[in-house]
Amino acid sequence: MAVTAVSVLSALLVACGGADKETSPGGAAARVIYSPNGEPLSGGPLGHPSCEEALTRWFDRLDLDRKGTIDRDQYLADARRQFTAMDLDKQGAITADQLARYRAPYDSDSRLETAATATESSSRAPRSGQGAHRQGQSNMGPRASVPGGPRGHSPDDEPDPVMAADVHLQFKVTLPDFVAYAGRKFVELNGKHDGRLTKTEVLALCQTSRNR
Repeated sequence: MAVTAVSVLSALLVACGGADKETSPGGAAARVIYSPNGEPLSGGPLGHPSCEEALTRWFDRLDLDRKGTIDRDQYLADARRQFTAMDLDKQGAITADQLARYRAPYDSDSRLETAATATESSSRAPRSGQGAHRQGQSNMGPRASVPGGPRGHSPDDEPDPVMAADVHLQFKVTLPDFVAYAGRKFVELNGKHDGRLTKTEVLALCQTSRNR
């Protein structure tokens, strides 16, 4: 597969990524946590759960048959649902500007910078297998960022979990792009290669992120 495991872990663990100026109850800087498919799982009205808590809730929501695993169909169905939520103008494509507006309620800073800056810098960065955009905001992991999205340590380290799907560098992500990218991430996350993600496989990403 062209996407490396590191790229996928990055795109996912924005799931514990993107330091934001808001503080958690303990006083530490809170980070917006994202699902593997780019859904905010913390911040704003969602509060500040731990990475494990946030991903557990996401996992349990997808595990409709309560088998303790998420299969490919369930994972991709979630990707399609999340795409619809992010496609604010319902034109069938997500731009960095739309993504910033979508994420604003979860970002204490709520800075709606212009999409051009983020996408232009992303297009100049090295492509990670599929041409994943790397941002100056945080994303996976704990660090990469799109305007209005999670902010983190290193601007060029992490691909954004949504804009990374823009493999054609068109500065927008279509549904086919997003679903295809989600499919590749599923394969990388599924360490056992048995077609079903376990909670252990997903939650391990939290520790991986902390160790980066």
